[in-house]
Amino acid sequence: MSHRPRTRSTLRRGVQLVGLSADLVRARTMGADAALRARIVARLGAMHGLPQKIGQVISLGELDADEPPDVAYTALTESGAALPIAEVQPLVEQALGGPLAERFRFFSPVGIAASIGQVHRATLHDGRSVAVKVQYPGIGDAMSLDLGALDWLTIPFGGFGRGFDMAAYRGEVGAMLASELDYTREAATLRQLATLTELIPGLELPRVVTELSTSTVLTMSWLAGGTFQDTRQWSAAQRADALRILARFFLESIFQARLLHADPHAGNYRFRLDDQAVRVGVIDFGCAKTLPVPFTDALARLFRLALAGETSAAPYLACYIDLGFRPELMEPMADRLGAFTALMLEPWLAEAPFDFDTWQLGPRMARVLGEFRWNLRVSGPANAIFVVRAWQGLLSYARALHAPVALRPMLDAMLGDDSPLAAAAASPARAALRTPVMTRDMADPRTPALAQYLKIRVTEAGAPKVTLTFPGRCADTLQELMPDDLRARLADEGTDLAGIVQQSARRGHAPAVLFESHHAQQHIRVWLE
Repeated sequence: MSHRPRTRSTLRRGVQLVGLSADLVRARTMGADAALRARIVARLGAMHGLPQKIGQVISLGELDADEPPDVAYTALTESGAALPIAEVQPLVEQALGGPLAERFRFFSPVGIAASIGQVHRATLHDGRSVAVKVQYPGIGDAMSLDLGALDWLTIPFGGFGRGFDMAAYRGEVGAMLASELDYTREAATLRQLATLTELIPGLELPRVVTELSTSTVLTMSWLAGGTFQDTRQWSAAQRADALRILARFFLESIFQARLLHADPHAGNYRFRLDDQAVRVGVIDFGCAKTLPVPFTDALARLFRLALAGETSAAPYLACYIDLGFRPELMEPMADRLGAFTALMLEPWLAEAPFDFDTWQLGPRMARVLGEFRWNLRVSGPANAIFVVRAWQGLLSYARALHAPVALRPMLDAMLGDDSPLAAAAASPARAALRTPVMTRDMADPRTPALAQYLKIRVTEAGAPKVTLTFPGRCADTLQELMPDDLRARLADEGTDLAGIVQQSARRGHAPAVLFESHHAQQHIRVWLE
């Protein structure tokens, strides 16, 4: 059997990645006009796999209902070049073990392209309208190459990748991509989440047609509805109802199902009115994150602290450490965690309908965190990346709907002191699942540092790029905080890190500049204060 392959040779895929990378660098350094933006999006969509997924994340920025959508970005989520039916039919027949006509009364020859497969509308012999998702042949190999070649998770630390567990993040993303290739897992996810449609009025999820589903072909009920842009014509009350459905779906998925839809781009939602009642459909559950009980319990405690207006630092620090944040990076900013949490959860805490248009989260967050924003960014656990993605997706829809909504009642009902989840979280069995919390009192009892903080600052061309703040005791492990390439460069410059640490320890790690390094336009300064 021969296919005009979505399977591409390693050489050809590499050439495509080089071209895409060059365009991305050009856009970042010189800005992207309409032509360059269109070319980047065309590359992302044509390559499918991980590049298209990156484009779908970017497309969340195109949701603003006040502006017409960028047609180029819409192509990443709603259309694109699909395999012809001559190539799809053998794939489906082989997977389902029989001729297409025996399995379906009607099978549309035109597919809707997505990142790892394409969807065809079909009709079963009993009259049900279904969506048939067919995986591209060879897409697994292409995605493996993409993950290794595209440095899309790189954060500009200016040489300070150490401390940010890039391997853990790549492992998390790689595991999710691998799981997306198994449609039997997606089918299991849909069955597990089916009960949410009974809990959340207006929510619609596909139902699996088990006898016509395999690891590479997934047949589901067809969800009717239009795109997010259709909500422009809705009343404010209807848009508010849509936001309530999305918000409750987010909450129930985390705290009830512990299974989160983590692919919130606009192509995965369907919006419609049924006799003026709002219906929101959610599709494509390949990217769904299972959340461990200790994680959801810690997140619930964090929400409850904010609901109660807690102001002391210790309980917030304990929650973030239980969520997997690194203690040595969170401790220096412990007194800011309450304000940070209250700001992040402000839409859920407001008693009155919350207006996302006036939130101004970014500038306010910068004021709350100050130089500690890098501590927060670097210390986060890899397993939270998809929770953050789902949260950011929800915020994108909330801003674009322009419909103030009071979210606190649903949060009180789910996590308030009298809620069933609060009682379950307080049970001895649940408490035994909690991870141990490291505090200052439990830290390594070596010679206490006279300096409170160890600080690392990177500037390029005179502009601050990164500032990290650690507890002063981390001076003892300074060498471990330096990336391998930077350690080698410092050694070539004659900087003896081991000697610097020993000399600082003899002074009891008193406040002092430990070292500075100049390389090209980059300046690194490390000091205790």
